[in-house]
Amino acid sequence: MNKIRLIILANNKDDIFQINRIIQNLQFQNVSLTVLYTNNNYNNIKSSILKLFTKIIFFIESKFINNDKFIKKKQGVLIDQYETTLDKFVSKNSFFPDMIIDLSYHKIKNNFLKKVKYGHWYFDYGVSNNFFIGFYECLFNKKIFTTFLIKNFISNNKKKNKTYR
Repeated sequence: MNKIRLIILANNKDDIFQINRIIQNLQFQNVSLTVLYTNNNYNNIKSSILKLFTKIIFFIESKFINNDKFIKKKQGVLIDQYETTLDKFVSKNSFFPDMIIDLSYHKIKNNFLKKVKYGHWYFDYGVSNNFFIGFYECLFNKKIFTTFLIKNFISNNKKKNKTYR
């Protein structure tokens, strides 16, 4: 069986909890996984009140969630990690991934997307900024946002997407 080449796009090492969950649930037997930390600054918080609020959130989360500092290994999964953008990574390496899993909002060019066998997958939370998503709802036992898994792909030279609920 051929090795599946998978790329996970993450903002920074704070996304390790999500990355570990993805690795834990991989059903492929032979996977080459590349994690790219792009250091996207779309959540760059300038307000001191918001900075204080995020510190409180992370403190509360640390009490309830087992936040690992490292990516957990799994048999049959070869893991590489880089701090770079997708464009820079692809220009240095001569392969295209079979699938991309995006943990935030990265823009991927159509020319590149044509060469990705199973497409670009990302989560849509129904809001433009997913930084505080779910915290308030969980803290006060409210209904949470509906989340969709969306696949971007190229078909007949047109960019399309398919939503999974």
